[in-house]
Amino acid sequence: MRKKLFVFLFALSPVFMYAQEKISLNFAQVFSGFRFKDSQGNEDEYLSRDIKYSYAVNYEKVFSPGFYFKPEIGYKNFGAKSNVDNTKIDWNLHYLDFNLGGGYLYKQHKIKPYIGAAFYFAYMYKGDQTIGSDSYDLLKLKALSTTDYGIDLDLGVRYDFSESSSVFIELCKKKLQNENI
Repeated sequence: MRKKLFVFLFALSPVFMYAQEKISLNFAQVFSGFRFKDSQGNEDEYLSRDIKYSYAVNYEKVFSPGFYFKPEIGYKNFGAKSNVDNTKIDWNLHYLDFNLGGGYLYKQHKIKPYIGAAFYFAYMYKGDQTIGSDSYDLLKLKALSTTDYGIDLDLGVRYDFSESSSVFIELCKKKLQNENI
C-alpha cells in the first residue's frame, strides 16, 4: 500500500511542476485534543487541548471563477494533556500528512475569504504517551493504528501583499478517524 501511494504521488509530481501558480510553505500552531469515553460512556473531564506545530508545502491553482485546487504534503503534530491525581499525562503524535483538496476563493480584493475541503491520508511515524516520569512508545505497544484518513474542512482569509507574497489565517477542522487508543 505504501509503495503504491508513493508511486502515485511521484507520478503526479510533474503535473504539479508544469502548472504551477503558487507554491506555499506553511508553519502553523495546532490546538489539538482528544475525546475519550470510558466503558460506561462517560467523557474524561480531565483531558484538555495542547498546542503543537505543523509544517507543510502546498501547490495552489486558482481558476478564473475563484475555484481552487490544492494538494499538500506536511508534518502534523497532534496531542492532548491531562492531569489526574497530580500526575501529568501527555500524548504526542507525529504524522506525515497528504492532502488533496479544493474550494472557493473570493478573489476580487486583496483580502480574500475562502472555504474548502480536502481528503487527507496521514501516516503516524512516532507516538508517545508520558505519564508522570514514565514514557511509552505507542507504536511499539500497537496502541494506535499508524494510518488515518478523512476530510479536512477549512475556512480562512488571505491577504495578498503582491502576486508573490501573502499571509493567511485559517481554521481547519480535522477529525482523526483513529479510535484505537
